[in-house]
Amino acid sequence: MSHSDAQKILDSAERVGNTLQATHGGVGYVARKTRTTKDGEIWHGYPEAWDKMDPNLKKRWLKEGLVRRRDIRHYKSREKVRDAFGGRYVGG
Repeated sequence: MSHSDAQKILDSAERVGNTLQATHGGVGYVARKTRTTKDGEIWHGYPEAWDKMDPNLKKRWLKEGLVRRRDIRHYKSREKVRDAFGGRYVGG
């Protein structure tokens, strides 16, 4: 993923607790703040399983057409995300 695509996802993310959550291309993404510097905040983002995403946000995105039920089934578990993104677990 390019830096500009990652920035677009981060810019569109919504705060959920201490994380930011977003969707892009049918995939759910979570970002966690790793530190704050004099230049701003540094976030680490990664693809996340839909069963770990905020359910209310997921329902709203379905209603708004930002994600499809097919996508949610395809990336439902961390195992499915792992297999789709290079065979290793990411995130928290």
